[in-house]
Amino acid sequence: QVVSGQEFAAKFYPDSTFDNRHRLEKEAKACRFMYSNGINSVPKHFWSDLNLNFSLFEWIDGKEIVNVNDTNIRRAAEFVESLFEISKYTDNKDFPLATAACLNGEMIEKQIIRRYSKIIEIKDLASEVMDFLKDDFSITFEKVLSKSKKTWPGNFCKELHYKYQILSPSDFGFHNTFLTKDGLKFFDFEYFGWDDPVKLTCDFLLHPGMHLSKKQKNLWLQSMQKIFSNDKIFFPRLISSYGLYGLCWCLIMLNIFTDSYDNENYKVLGESFKIERKKKSQLEKAMDMLMHVNETYEKGL
Repeated sequence: QVVSGQEFAAKFYPDSTFDNRHRLEKEAKACRFMYSNGINSVPKHFWSDLNLNFSLFEWIDGKEIVNVNDTNIRRAAEFVESLFEISKYTDNKDFPLATAACLNGEMIEKQIIRRYSKIIEIKDLASEVMDFLKDDFSITFEKVLSKSKKTWPGNFCKELHYKYQILSPSDFGFHNTFLTKDGLKFFDFEYFGWDDPVKLTCDFLLHPGMHLSKKQKNLWLQSMQKIFSNDKIFFPRLISSYGLYGLCWCLIMLNIFTDSYDNENYKVLGESFKIERKKKSQLEKAMDMLMHVNETYEKGL
């Protein structure tokens, strides 16, 4: 019910002609579904127009989380637990797979190869990026993949049974969270769908937009292990896939070099220097992530 003077958050989505991921439909359905199942820590969806690629959501009166504390970690874990609970009673056919879902090791491997090929084939790719990918990245990928296949619990190519999958936001973390007077509010569910909870767990730890202490990372891992304790190979699968997900993030951070990245905004504003500065920053982040993957390979998680 809408009342006079009520404020909304208006969201426009990419034209489906150029982006076939149905982001509007996924997000609207996800928010309605969670809200109807008692999860009110997400924005309420009010209205959508598919022709205009436009939705109206509840306005969230809150602020960004700049410094993460242990309570924030616990609240995020509670949100995941609530998703775990409603996933148990949801038909697997009610939602599609999450965007970039990985239900086995092979799917992670293919995603890395696909992302790598997309960047390495770019015409006039900066030499430092090319060298990084062909030398450092490729060597690490080969050894991490080999170890992952050896340590994977069970068949590397066998898809995770649906009873162990979870309805996942896919892009989950404090970069998509506001702190309000009523607690944390989570938003951005454009990629919502079924996935391995190990991917959600790893992405939360690896996301470059969050800065977690070692204690907070351990708190997150312990919380996830407790929530998914019914899955006896949850942690062995996490150990085997963590490095691969780290490699995915290396490539995601290099998306700025791809043709699909919207450079035109900078050119129109006459600020093309900003894109070059951003590219340099992203390459440095990718290098740092690769260093972390190598350290984890040597010392363990």
